[in-house]
Amino acid sequence: MNAVTDKKPRLTTSAMIASIATEGQRVQAAPFGKALVAYAAEHPEVVGMTADLAKYTDLHLFAQAYPERFFQMGMAEQLLMGAAGGMAKEGLIPFATTYAVFGTRRAYDFIHQVIAEENLNVKMCCALPGLTTGYGPSHQATEDIAMMRGIPGLTIVDPCDALDIEQAVPQMAAHNGPVYMRLLRGNVPLVLDEYDYRFELGKAKLLREGNDVLVISSGILTMRALIGLDVLELTFRVANGIELLAASAAVSCASHCVSLLLWNRSRDLCHTRRSRQPPMTDVFDSQKRSAVMRAVKSRDTEPELKVRRAAHALGLRFRLGRVDLPGKPDLVFPARRVALFVHGCFWHGHDCPRGARVPQANRAYWTAKIGRNMARDTATPAALRRLGWKPAVIWECETRDPKVLSRLIVRRVGKPAQA
Repeated sequence: MNAVTDKKPRLTTSAMIASIATEGQRVQAAPFGKALVAYAAEHPEVVGMTADLAKYTDLHLFAQAYPERFFQMGMAEQLLMGAAGGMAKEGLIPFATTYAVFGTRRAYDFIHQVIAEENLNVKMCCALPGLTTGYGPSHQATEDIAMMRGIPGLTIVDPCDALDIEQAVPQMAAHNGPVYMRLLRGNVPLVLDEYDYRFELGKAKLLREGNDVLVISSGILTMRALIGLDVLELTFRVANGIELLAASAAVSCASHCVSLLLWNRSRDLCHTRRSRQPPMTDVFDSQKRSAVMRAVKSRDTEPELKVRRAAHALGLRFRLGRVDLPGKPDLVFPARRVALFVHGCFWHGHDCPRGARVPQANRAYWTAKIGRNMARDTATPAALRRLGWKPAVIWECETRDPKVLSRLIVRRVGKPAQA
């Protein structure tokens, strides 16, 4: 019998590939493992433990760096949590990893009685939280938060992206008490760096400012909510000039909660806008309007000049008119790789009193023109990110107060270098 056979390709699943990133999304590889290795370099009391899942929780990086401080407990989650509690009693800081569904269900009693009851300094980092895996129903940790939040004294960390995880690890280790983190592993999306975000244990952070709708989220749903808000910023101008914040069918299922919230508020918002904003009237014929449009300044507008003066006063150095970049940003900060746009509220359809007004006459013309501007504004950030630039926007209405403007520039561009 011929023993020579064709070698079959090794099959993989989306769970093994271990990334929730969409195609083209910026990612960072193994942020948890790298952050833990960096922290452990200066803290010898940190040890790593796992229930036969080092590779699939990024703890293998810790095992390679500190093999004498790494403990493979086998496929025994109860043993893992019990042993972690014992090590914590001896003054060590164990980071115990497994899949969320196994860590919460199979080892729940040990977490509750051994670790939390005695307030032991154990950090449980469990991968595949919620619906994030291509495995079957046995691996879907849909109730992990509900179970863990019922344990007295236990802190839950639900990170959104790679930056969140990277910054959370040292703060988890410094926190005295048990912590449960919903771990994202593998190639983890990178989102929050665009918002000058800093993780602080136990504190919420404002990512986007607005006046009409408040969206509260945690974990990967923050990422989905931001995607949903990007879609919803392509607002629709209806016949009476009201901005209708309706749920678009293009919004992903994961941002459905955002869409429903905006839909439920749309009637109230429309009524409010109708009552507080007088209608605009287009008094020009087509030839006169064309002449007026040609006279409208596209560069060196008053809002642009305000932003330039404020940025210069902060010590931020920039260049003007990079026409080679997508969208032709008004200011670029080369050292920070930030492309800043100064948008007129009316011309770019901002969600503010000025942006909400549409002339009553020639409504089709203005609706189409502003819609084209908004479509370009939505496509430009992705094109800039692909080139390694961070997009940022300052709106005309945000330039009125110099102090507020300076704070916004620091938030969206970055803090100036210390003298």
